[in-house]
Amino acid sequence: MRRARRKSAVDYILPFLILLGLGIIVVLASQIWASYQKQGKADVYFYISEGKAKVLPYGQTQWDTAFSGTKFLLGDALKTSPSGRAVLAFFNGTIIRLDNDTALTLKDVGKGSDEEKILVNLDNGAMWLKGQKSPGVREGHYEVH
Repeated sequence: MRRARRKSAVDYILPFLILLGLGIIVVLASQIWASYQKQGKADVYFYISEGKAKVLPYGQTQWDTAFSGTKFLLGDALKTSPSGRAVLAFFNGTIIRLDNDTALTLKDVGKGSDEEKILVNLDNGAMWLKGQKSPGVREGHYEVH
């Protein structure tokens, strides 16, 4: 006849520690995912409202024809023709309107959980900026050089 092995304290504690460790991993992973989703993307799109415009992608040397609804990336430059006007629409509702014969370069766009920043260089011409902040963001910085 075989005797039943007596269980030690480790046999009871080990499954509890494994479940506790898995629970901590799940909670931390969900917090990281929520933080990643909250930051979102800092997208910028441009639209041609009148006439024509040209875009100079970052690192390129030749100006290309600009098409409405195109994503505008960091370092890209946009210039409107003498009879053209364009609009830059930012992720948070900020709008920049470019007058005719205007050139602009996007230097920096950032979105965090508590701060947003938009930095552009106005090379020549005139522009109008209407800045907004995303809901829940504490500060918004807008710089035009």
